[in-house]
Amino acid sequence: MSAEAGEVGARLRALLAARGVEWPAEIEHTPLSPSTNDRLKQRARAGAVEWTVVLADAQSAGRGRQGRRWSSPPGNLYMSVLLRPAPPDARWSVIPLVAGLAVGEALAAEGLDVRLKWPNDVMAEGRKVGGILAEATSGADGLESVVLGIGVNVAVRPPDLPPDVAAAVTCVAGRRIARSTRPSGVRRTTRPPP
Repeated sequence: MSAEAGEVGARLRALLAARGVEWPAEIEHTPLSPSTNDRLKQRARAGAVEWTVVLADAQSAGRGRQGRRWSSPPGNLYMSVLLRPAPPDARWSVIPLVAGLAVGEALAAEGLDVRLKWPNDVMAEGRKVGGILAEATSGADGLESVVLGIGVNVAVRPPDLPPDVAAAVTCVAGRRIARSTRPSGVRRTTRPPP
């Protein structure tokens, strides 16, 4: 891990601590990842603990539901969180909805009028501003982990995106949100157990 990557994790931990939250696992940051979900699934298979986070400044192979391409240029929020069910039960099927509510709450706190579009889109001004991708891994004993991916278009304006994407999205740009506070805003609602 680079010094910069460690600094991002340390700043995020400090922001969370200022809100009374101690993050219970590693926060990995990288300037570029093919996919934060794929990176975290690798880490999960290697034994990463629940609540491990992977953040990236950009993704080269980001994706959404059904493998759809997720445009992931620098300047936006791309993060994945590892969840390990204990015991596994049907409540895990609501993870994308709960994550969408958390993202919506964080963006609403910044002044956006946010709506959720089933099953995984976060909408503002009638356009997509973010998305949620939950990917489960199962073994012989059932559900082993869920990697929860969150992408939010916080800085890249639609004209700077590919034409097929630009028509359907909006961004948070224009509202000053410190880059290092974005994940901690989402964190307000998705608290790990004490």
